[in-house]
Amino acid sequence: TFDPASATYTGDNQTPTVTVKDGDNTLTAGKDYTVAWSETPNAAGTYTATVTYIGDYSGTKTAEFTISKDEVATTNVTIEGWTYGETAKTPVADGIGASTATFEYAKKGADTTKAENWSATAPTEAGEYIVRATIAGTDNYVAKTGTAEFTIDQREVQITWSETSQAYTGATLVPTATITNLVGSDACGLTLSDGVTDAGSGTVTVVGLDNPNYKLPSTAPSTTFTVTKATENTVSVSLDDWTYGSTSVPTPDVSATFHAENEPVVKYAK
Repeated sequence: TFDPASATYTGDNQTPTVTVKDGDNTLTAGKDYTVAWSETPNAAGTYTATVTYIGDYSGTKTAEFTISKDEVATTNVTIEGWTYGETAKTPVADGIGASTATFEYAKKGADTTKAENWSATAPTEAGEYIVRATIAGTDNYVAKTGTAEFTIDQREVQITWSETSQAYTGATLVPTATITNLVGSDACGLTLSDGVTDAGSGTVTVVGLDNPNYKLPSTAPSTTFTVTKATENTVSVSLDDWTYGSTSVPTPDVSATFHAENEPVVKYAK
């Protein structure tokens, strides 16, 4: 028998103590037998001990001793998050063999048991993700993996306002809001709160964006928007002549540009 019966790789020589018995009688090494190893037990693997009987005993017997790969070494991985549009951060693994680690990424919440949900390319869209580090197995160590979660934050937009004062037209009016701080050729639409219809002032606010990679500042951008009174009403009128005593009097043709609630009033004078 061997003591210990087996071992796990440590990097040290791990030749076990060999005990040989004849029934209940424990034999003495060097007097009753000798032991020869196929090689010194050190690396993970199986080794053969050959017992050769001597003295009052004769014959040989073999037994195998196993050193298992190390399963204790752990793989930890860390990574910092970043903001959409920034350069991806590099994950860092530690543990034995970490310098050979490979990294894969998956969307948080995806079925990570499916290979197709993992990619060797770092994500670029805003969201929550998982990075997995894998250290390949070696002759003495089993393959190990470790995971960490990280977030790509939404990028905060900036809003500039223009046309914050417009003349009354009868329609609901809004100022022009322009988004800046976008990445590359990105497009990002926005939604404004209700505008102003009648002459006067009101507050117009950006209430939403249509690109999930971006977010509004913590205080929603807003501006005071003014609708001024229409500067000019134009009226033109035409009327055909008629003959005294005619029973058919032509109707004046009036063309006007002003709010519909102010219907034109036609009067006549000498």
